[in-house]
Amino acid sequence: MLTSLFENHKRDSFAVFVLTRGLGEASTQKLQELASIYHQTISFIIVDKDTFKDCPIRDYDHVSIETYFRIILPQIIPADIHKILYLDVDLIVDGQIGELYQQDVNGIG
Repeated sequence: MLTSLFENHKRDSFAVFVLTRGLGEASTQKLQELASIYHQTISFIIVDKDTFKDCPIRDYDHVSIETYFRIILPQIIPADIHKILYLDVDLIVDGQIGELYQQDVNGIG
């Protein structure tokens, strides 16, 4: 996802936040290197493993603990970030996302 985002937006800069329960040092370094190639920065936010300990996760569902991360985005993203475009890691960005980001979502939900 990040490579396709950066490739399609070489003149743009992003505040990229990776939400994780903990990445290994090698994975963190690879993501940092990728961001550096495109002159971007990545911030890692480690979500406490107990945050969602009471949320239902069943073996046969496609839901994981990480699915719940987006619920707490307003509490864990820096206060100066007023709008978030959440992109799953298995997504491919095939063009410009500016129009999607600019959509007025006030009153939705």
